[in-house]
Amino acid sequence: MGHPSVRLRTLLAGLGAAAAAAALTLAGALEPAELAALDRLFEVRGARRPVAPIVIVAIDEDSFDELDIPWPFPRALHGRLLDVLAAGRPLAVGLDILFPEPSTRGPRDDRVLGEAVARAGNVVLAAARTDVSEGFYEKTDLNLPIPVIRQGAAAVAPINLYKDADAAVRRAPLHVEVAGERLAGFDAALHRLAASAGAPAAPLPAAREVLINFRGGPGTFPRVPYHRVVSGGVAPETFRGAIVLVGPTSETLHDVFATPFTRHGAMPGVEIHANVLDTLIAGDVLRELPREVTLALAALAALAGA
Repeated sequence: MGHPSVRLRTLLAGLGAAAAAAALTLAGALEPAELAALDRLFEVRGARRPVAPIVIVAIDEDSFDELDIPWPFPRALHGRLLDVLAAGRPLAVGLDILFPEPSTRGPRDDRVLGEAVARAGNVVLAAARTDVSEGFYEKTDLNLPIPVIRQGAAAVAPINLYKDADAAVRRAPLHVEVAGERLAGFDAALHRLAASAGAPAAPLPAAREVLINFRGGPGTFPRVPYHRVVSGGVAPETFRGAIVLVGPTSETLHDVFATPFTRHGAMPGVEIHANVLDTLIAGDVLRELPREVTLALAALAALAGA
């Protein structure tokens, strides 16, 4: 055994290290290391096969080339897409595209899309919460689809995703607060719609947000190019019993994000939603330790190390 004074100094050093570790944890200074460790665990685990029958209709570079139409596409064209999908009898369709203003192509363009949404009967439309703060002026908006488009939708839900301190997406909201009202998030709305249509699905967690159990990088979920669907090159039966997500995958539309599998921001938002939805349906949400447990572990590790 060491000299009593040495043991005392060691104990005091350990207590000091434990206090410092607890302070760093409370201040969030250890969060980058925790996030990096989580990303490393995903890399070690590797990709996994999705559980849910999710298919992505991708607005990709090939679709721009084949259709030769600038973005945004005519809304009547989205209506044609929905009619093809509906003929295949999917469980649910999530349209990851915003329609907050009338079409520049005129009222008929909006009306055709709205009628197709109503005919399908199982379409979740996207909204997006935005916050404006200029010191003397604050505003929160939901950017809902215009009434003629949204009136026949099964649901309208925010597509917002949360970024961590390093600008990567690892979590998604199940609910979004807007003007004191709690709205189901895009993925939670699709989960409920698919479950009501008969899809085997775990119950939604009773949390405000969840850590996404990513299945892999871009391309993990089956993709069908948008142009092939609207041109009749894909049989409607392709989508039978599927949950169909429609959204941009082209990087030129800037809807791409960093994730544990794409550190440099190359995962399309629609594929992140596919990962969230698959996580919710499988019921294998990643769980964070309570702050009290994290503090205790950090302090014990520092004390033991000292």
